[in-house]
Amino acid sequence: MHKKLPFPKTYTLTPIFRLLLQFVSDRFVLLSLVSYAFGLALYIYEYLKYKVDPFRFLEWKLTQYYVNYFEHGFVKRGILGTLSQPFLQLWPNNELLPYVLIIALSGFFALTFFTVVSRAIVKLENKLPTSEQHKIQAFRAMIAIGAVGFAQLAYDVGRYDLPNILILMLSIYYILRSQFAPVVLLTMLGILNHEAYIFYGVPLICSVVLSKSFDRNISLRPAQLFITLTAPQSLRAWALILACATLAIIILSQGNPVELSNISAKRGLNAWDRGILEPYVGSSPVETLLVFLILFILYGWLYSFYRWNKRGPDLIFISTLCPILLFAMGIDIGRWITIIFFVVAVSVYVNIIAFGFTLQPGTFRRSWSLLFFALPIGPIGIETLFPYLQLLGKGLSRLMVLV
Repeated sequence: MHKKLPFPKTYTLTPIFRLLLQFVSDRFVLLSLVSYAFGLALYIYEYLKYKVDPFRFLEWKLTQYYVNYFEHGFVKRGILGTLSQPFLQLWPNNELLPYVLIIALSGFFALTFFTVVSRAIVKLENKLPTSEQHKIQAFRAMIAIGAVGFAQLAYDVGRYDLPNILILMLSIYYILRSQFAPVVLLTMLGILNHEAYIFYGVPLICSVVLSKSFDRNISLRPAQLFITLTAPQSLRAWALILACATLAIIILSQGNPVELSNISAKRGLNAWDRGILEPYVGSSPVETLLVFLILFILYGWLYSFYRWNKRGPDLIFISTLCPILLFAMGIDIGRWITIIFFVVAVSVYVNIIAFGFTLQPGTFRRSWSLLFFALPIGPIGIETLFPYLQLLGKGLSRLMVLV
């Protein structure tokens, strides 16, 4: 009598699909560079067609390089501007210099991100037999050519998010090596860089610290969870939470920065002028439905990943839900989806590397919807989803009218 499987019968990837994944995996470097260039294509198109300022797409990012602790006090998002000031003051009247700084730093962060992700993927591959490594190849495709990979990094170039994602990855690295002091410093840096880190970086880090302290033997039942959270092993997590809460209260209670002297940098001041909450209410029913569908795909796959490993949702799983609160903080839905994707990806990495999880057979054949993130459809966008597809749709509409 055959043993009953926890899932319905699945099938291996088709030969053609395997070849496509292998093609992307073998050309990861080249396709990542092509994808990065593709993410900038819309800005190049606007420049060539409308003769606009070639750096116009960076104007909204300038402010974060000017708001600093020296001139504006201990304000939110001031660490990057503080670190940039010595460089900017070398040639204070050079209007091109800030753009050069943004592009140089963004390139550095993108290369660092590429290196970190490449090593993480190799480490995951080493956990699997050769016959099963095609499961990781799909992750390579998502980063190389997918909507939340290098195309998005280029499209949203100069933003705070990429440095904070790198800070999250580096923090996890130190946690797994049982080095807590660097984690505290990195977490503080992430909050100083952008307060949104409180909602996606801090929860995941604290949950991993607790899970590692108790060898993942943490029950979510109220009585047992209370005992766990009051045990001596939880002191590190509580110390980190207290430090983060204190820092968050200090920076969020400060007044808005004074008027900036640089005129071109004023366009981004709304990030400091408005309050904490600016909820996303949906620009259209279709877009709202699409947001829910994308989140359903991500969390549905994560839940099936837990089920395959015969585990129920735990603190790490719950921590991946915390970034959903970002939709109440701002309307940059493309950014929030990108962050959620990487938080889920990091949680999967931690569970495989540290807690013995495995990827289920036919991972991407069964969860075919997850491959949506590996399609080369351009960046996922910022305030609106899939700007390249929207542009393509408008072009096809005009073509249909002419026909």
